[in-house]
Amino acid sequence: ARPMTDVAPFAFVHLRDARVAMVDMAKAVFVLEAQPLQGGDGTSKAASGLPLVLLLPDGRWHSSGLPKLTVDVCDPSKAAAWASHLQEACSAPAEDSTQAC
Repeated sequence: ARPMTDVAPFAFVHLRDARVAMVDMAKAVFVLEAQPLQGGDGTSKAASGLPLVLLLPDGRWHSSGLPKLTVDVCDPSKAAAWASHLQEACSAPAEDSTQAC
């Protein structure tokens, strides 16, 4: 099979581990960050990063943690809807966060 070097990989983020950190409607941009981790004593601490899984064209996958993920919405008229849906999904209880947006 011919390698697909010019194809961008698909990726996904576990939304239950994310929060919408910033929304800029004028630029149609929003930023996702990792949720702070809750300790057993009720305190929170910084997470190691936002879990991102890349699905590579050859069938492999690669997982890494990002400090933040900045998303530019291609259609500015849909930026508000994207931000709203993501805010709902990120704040949903764990059993509801598996729903597709």
